Amino acid sequence: MASSQWSRATSLLNAMLEADPADPEAWLDDRCGEDAALRVEVWSLWRAYEEGPLSGDMRGADWLGASGAVPASVTDAPASVFESGARIGAYRVTGEIGVGGMSVVYRAERDDGNYDQTVAIKLLQRRLHADDADARFRAERQVLASLDHPNIARLLDGGVTEGGRPYLVMEHVDGLPITQYAEAHALDLDARLDLLLQVADAVQGAHGSLVVHRDLKPSNVLVTETEAGPQVKLLDFGIAKLLDDSLPVTRPVTRTGHHLMTPSYAAPEQIRRAEVTVATDVYQLGVLAYELLTGGRPFDMQDKRLTEVERLVVETDPARPSRAATSEAVPPRALKGDLDTILLQALRKAPGRRYRSVEALAADLRRHRRREPIHARTATLGYRTRKFVQRHRWGLATTVGGVLLMAAALVAVLHERNQAQQEARKAEQVSAFLVDLFEAADPNESQGDTLTARTLLQRGRDRVSALDDEPAVQAEMMHVLGQTHRRLARYEAADTLLRGALDLRSSIHGDAHPATLESLSALALLRRDRGDYPAADTLLRNVIRVRRALRGETDSSVVRALMHRGFVQRRRDDLPGAEKSLREALDAKRARADAPDLLTAELLFNQAAVLREQDRHAAALPLQRRSLDLVRQRTDGPHPGVEANLGNLALLRSEQSDYAAADSLYRAAIEQATALYGPEHPQGALWTGNLGTVHLEQFQYAPADSLFRRALAIDRAVYEMPHPRAALHLDNLADTHSEAGRYAIADSTYRAALRMMGQVYAPLHPRVANTLRDHGQLLMRAGRIDSAAATLERSVAMYRETRPEDHPELETARLRLATAQLRRGRLSAADSIAHAVLGRSTAGDSSHVRIGQSLHVRGTVARRRGQLPRADSLYSAARQAYRAAGPGAHWWTAVVQMRRAQGQKARGDYATAELLLVRAHDRLCRERGTPDHYTKQARRALASLYGAWRPAENADRYRRSQGALDCPSSPL
Repeated sequence: MASSQWSRATSLLNAMLEADPADPEAWLDDRCGEDAALRVEVWSLWRAYEEGPLSGDMRGADWLGASGAVPASVTDAPASVFESGARIGAYRVTGEIGVGGMSVVYRAERDDGNYDQTVAIKLLQRRLHADDADARFRAERQVLASLDHPNIARLLDGGVTEGGRPYLVMEHVDGLPITQYAEAHALDLDARLDLLLQVADAVQGAHGSLVVHRDLKPSNVLVTETEAGPQVKLLDFGIAKLLDDSLPVTRPVTRTGHHLMTPSYAAPEQIRRAEVTVATDVYQLGVLAYELLTGGRPFDMQDKRLTEVERLVVETDPARPSRAATSEAVPPRALKGDLDTILLQALRKAPGRRYRSVEALAADLRRHRRREPIHARTATLGYRTRKFVQRHRWGLATTVGGVLLMAAALVAVLHERNQAQQEARKAEQVSAFLVDLFEAADPNESQGDTLTARTLLQRGRDRVSALDDEPAVQAEMMHVLGQTHRRLARYEAADTLLRGALDLRSSIHGDAHPATLESLSALALLRRDRGDYPAADTLLRNVIRVRRALRGETDSSVVRALMHRGFVQRRRDDLPGAEKSLREALDAKRARADAPDLLTAELLFNQAAVLREQDRHAAALPLQRRSLDLVRQRTDGPHPGVEANLGNLALLRSEQSDYAAADSLYRAAIEQATALYGPEHPQGALWTGNLGTVHLEQFQYAPADSLFRRALAIDRAVYEMPHPRAALHLDNLADTHSEAGRYAIADSTYRAALRMMGQVYAPLHPRVANTLRDHGQLLMRAGRIDSAAATLERSVAMYRETRPEDHPELETARLRLATAQLRRGRLSAADSIAHAVLGRSTAGDSSHVRIGQSLHVRGTVARRRGQLPRADSLYSAARQAYRAAGPGAHWWTAVVQMRRAQGQKARGDYATAELLLVRAHDRLCRERGTPDHYTKQARRALASLYGAWRPAENADRYRRSQGALDCPSSPL
């Protein structure tokens, strides 16, 4: 191959890897045009990159060079070579340190006369192409340069060469990789742990600045000799993020690409191309610790193909370190127990089940060294006793008699465990003990071990009846058990227990006692979870009133009750009421001047949800992220707050048409919910259904259908029917059938959803209006125009009773009614509706589509009236509005092309009409698929065109347009 052709192929491959297109073949077709040889070459390189062997660290990090498909004559030479004496910025190259897949590293001396300094210069292989890439590169470089930690090699300077290649100037570190250093000096376990703790402190320090490393491995962790002893220096901190070419660098949640990881050290989420967070560094530090302490890595990646690597990292559990140990300096027995547990906790597949931070991992390592109980293990009495004896073995050895020794240990352990309860009354001690016993059944505590949870719950219910002579303790136990049943979605049992607790507490303490109000609040949350929002609202109003009278406006119990009521009001579509309740709760919380805590996170979560439903996404997103960060900082392992925030972040991303991010976030939320509650819980069903909407928005009807059915099956098994959530899943299923062209089953499913909604919602409710709106569109597509118009008129009337006049959902219903009026030939009515919607719309991301649809309808009215120049002008404006909307709305431009083609056909310009229709058909095929309503409409429009335009000459095209509705790359 000629060098120019090879340069084009590699350049195109780089662009393809950066774009990561959903349809690589179509992407290549668009860019290669008629150059078949170029397309074949790039395709072969891409397939080699995707499927080639990944052996060792270098291949995993390679951007291009080691894919195995590149000629040796090309890959043997670095992309840019600087000989000794050459200058890069203010530095003179003195030699080459090494060559990697993404960079060449040189040793250099400062050469501007200001001062002497030896540095390492990393010259990146990738060029900067975008107009603002240089500025963005410098901005990210500045953030990384601000990292100030004695164990992080400083980023000193950087810039861009004349050829467009960015370079980084870093502190020169003359050291050995951590594993080599440990073996060369035969370090014992304590010395290796010292090094690990230095690494952890450095990583945690960077996380405090919201910078994630995401490529921790021995070659990036060097050890140097100093007067104070061995010192760790981390290299390339944050460089992978900088190479990912996305801003801002400080955002800890990001995406990863094929080339920004090393398979031997990659976390499961990197292999799956999911989100990268601080949990990724926890995992990689676990791999590093595993190798440092055992002498081997958790998995053998040598000569493994990509599919084998994925299976190992994502599905296979590593061997216990004590069984895998091969290092003579660290015997297996030294790793058995706590160190096994610590390393395996860091290496959990699910990010949420690892240590919540590197700091938490380091804290457990320090506890192990002090012979204290580690947090990764359950603090059983026997375990705590053994740890106490290990810490005090010499002092206890002098105690006379084994019995006295054990008694002393037990007294000390019980003192540690029960210090906060020493002054409590006997009945309260018994109650606290029982609560502690049964907390293991709570999904928040058991981390998803629902078998154990249910066993303990049944044991607890059996023992409640034995507490008749201690009603206060019995009520406490019934309350705890009821709450736990509620969280496990066992609502019947929860209802019985919580009612029993409320009755007992009311009879013992009266209706205004804090314990009684606690049970009343729990019962309100149960009503909320079961979808009985009016009953929940009534109970919460009572709780708020009494608690305010007893404890004042700013008590935390009042804040929490206001927050719960805001949630219920939002679910009742009372957004002004929800906003008011949450504002009162936030004002009360601020008046307390408390430090941010989990209650703060919950308040921010609910505030973000209200903003999202008000279509204020830009304001909602930072609140949602802040809520998630607060929960993660204060919890470890799976947690309902993490799960809920992930789900709502996914919802925000979906509504912004960022479907890749939404998909990943929903899957993370489902993973959290499954770990907490098990696979058959309504929380998992909620996110499963929402994941279905992500597929539906991308016109992926088969997976959407499967996900909606899965969510519906779970809810039907858990809830009493009818239920609002089941009705919502039915509505989503009907939408899927409608979009896929299955009109009869869609009609039946919409009617089933409406019947259920009639049983669970008030007669006038926006969710019912939404389903009527979608049903009306289906009837229109099925050709039942008068029924469609009547249904859409009902939808508009219901929305007007429950929504503001300019609400987006109401405006969408009006535009569908305008389309129905068009189909009925009522042009003035259609034009009047569209004109009114357009007058209420303002420029902004959320209204661009409505503006486009309004112009679209008005253009069609003009075309039907024979006003073809006016129609062209309106269609052109509609296309501009659709283009200004998010990527998820760009397919609408193809529908406008179809309408423009009808105008050209009316003019007799059949050739232009054909060109517009073929392009529209191609785009709709690619983006919406074969079964889609608009794709079929384009095919029918082509058939009509060929039937009217020289029928004899176009007979073959006419037959093909009438054939099976396929979407080949060249359709007609």
